[in-house]
Amino acid sequence: MDIKNFLQSSYKKENFIEFIYDKFNGFEEESDSFEIELEQNYKFFGDVELGNHDKLGFFEFTTDKDIENNRGSLNKLFSTKAKEEIMLDGAIAVFYNPDKPNVWRLSFIEFSYDDKYNKQVSNLKRYTYVLGVDIPTKTALAQLENFKHPTLNELKDIFSVEKISKEFFTKYKELYHKLVKDITVANGKKNKSDEEQKQHDKSYEFMENEKDISFYIKKLLGRIVFLYFVQKKGWLNDDKKFLSNLFTKHTSKYQDCNFYDEVLEDLFFEALNTKRENNKIKLSDDKYTIPYLNGGLFEADTYDKTDLAISNNDLKQVLELFDSYNFTVIEDTPHDSEIAIDPEMLGRVFEDLLEDRKDKGAFYTPREIVHYMCQQSIINYLSNIFNNIEDIKELVLKQNTNNNKFIKKNATNIYNALLEIKVLDPAIGSGAYPMGMLHEIVSVLSAINMTADIGQLKREV
Repeated sequence: MDIKNFLQSSYKKENFIEFIYDKFNGFEEESDSFEIELEQNYKFFGDVELGNHDKLGFFEFTTDKDIENNRGSLNKLFSTKAKEEIMLDGAIAVFYNPDKPNVWRLSFIEFSYDDKYNKQVSNLKRYTYVLGVDIPTKTALAQLENFKHPTLNELKDIFSVEKISKEFFTKYKELYHKLVKDITVANGKKNKSDEEQKQHDKSYEFMENEKDISFYIKKLLGRIVFLYFVQKKGWLNDDKKFLSNLFTKHTSKYQDCNFYDEVLEDLFFEALNTKRENNKIKLSDDKYTIPYLNGGLFEADTYDKTDLAISNNDLKQVLELFDSYNFTVIEDTPHDSEIAIDPEMLGRVFEDLLEDRKDKGAFYTPREIVHYMCQQSIINYLSNIFNNIEDIKELVLKQNTNNNKFIKKNATNIYNALLEIKVLDPAIGSGAYPMGMLHEIVSVLSAINMTADIGQLKREV
C-alpha cells in the first residue's frame, strides 16, 4: 500500500480498509457492520486479536464539524459498549466530515472497563494524527509507514505525541542557536563595513552583542510560531499557509529583496499591531486581510528599531522547519492528545531557552499536573457547597451524569456555582493554571448541559 498517498489524500473508506489489511494482516469483519446515531454517526467494521490476546476494533466516525479544529467527543460514544458482543481493549478510528473529506483524523483509542459486567469504559485515552490534503504528514509517515502486526503497547508508541514534541523541540533549539550565530557574524561584518555610521549610531553596539541578539531571536521565533497557530485558524487572509506563501511570492518576484525589512516588519508592526478599517493592509504589492491582535507581542521595542541583518535564507530555514509540522490550536488533555505542535510547546520552549530561568523562577508546569490540581480545586470548591464528595468526584473526574440522582437533582445549582467561581493564581506566569481551570470548568458545565455551545460557555466563565 502507498502509505504516503493514503495519509495525504481525502478520506475514503476503501483506503482505510486497505490500510487495516496491510498493517494488521486482515481482520474479522462484522457480517453486518452497524451504524449508531448519537452525537456522531459511527460504523464498526470489525476487530483483530493482537499480541497478548488484546482485541483491537476498527471504527469510522462522521461529524458535521470542522475536523481540523475540533475533536469529536468520545464520552457518549464509548462510555458504554456500542454492542454487547464487542469486547475491545482499544480501537483504531477515523473521524471525518463527509462534506469535507479532504481533512480527517486517524486515532488510536485505548480504554478498559471498570465494573464486573465490563460495560462501563474507564481510562479512555485518544491519540490522533490530523491527515489529508495540504496537511503536513512528515511525522505521521515516519511513524506509520513501516509498522506491521503491532501489540497494543507498540500502537501507543506509534501514536505517541512525545516523539514529535521532542523532535520539534530539538530542531527548534538547533535552529535558534544557528540563527544567533549567523546573525551575530553577519552584523559584526556589517558594523566593520560602516565605521562612519557606527561612530554616531549607538544601535551598532547592540548588533555586536550576542546576548541581545539571542534575546531578539527568541522573540522573533516566538512571534512566527504564534502566527502559525493564528494562520491555522484561517485568520491571516483566510490562508492556512499564509507566511510561507507570502515569503515565496515576494522573494520569487524580488530576488534581491530582504523579506524581513520589506514585508515581515510591516506585517508585525503595522498590520498585527494597528487597528485598521476592514483589517485590510498592503504588504509588498498586494492587499491582505490581517486582524489587529491586541496583546503587546507585536509592539515594536528598542530592538525592533535596530538595523538588524536577518537574511532571506535565515527566514527560509525557519519557515521550512515550521511548515514540516502540523500545528493545532486545540490544547491537549491527559485523555486526548493530538500528534501535532500545540500551544503548550510555546511555554516549554520559553522555559528551556531562558539561560537564567532558575533565578527568574520560570518553570512551565506540565499539563498533567495542571489538570490534576485544577480538578482537585473544583472538587474541593463544589464539595464545600454540596457536601457530597463522591458524586462530585464522579462529575468532575469522569464528567459522568448518567443515572446519578444527586447530580440530576442539583444540576442547576452546580452549574450556577461553577459560573460564580473565582480563581486566583498569585504566581501567574504563562497562564497555564487559569487556562487549565477554564478548560476543566467548561468540561463539567458541558457534561451537565450537553447541548451547550462550548464557545459560549467559555465566554460565560
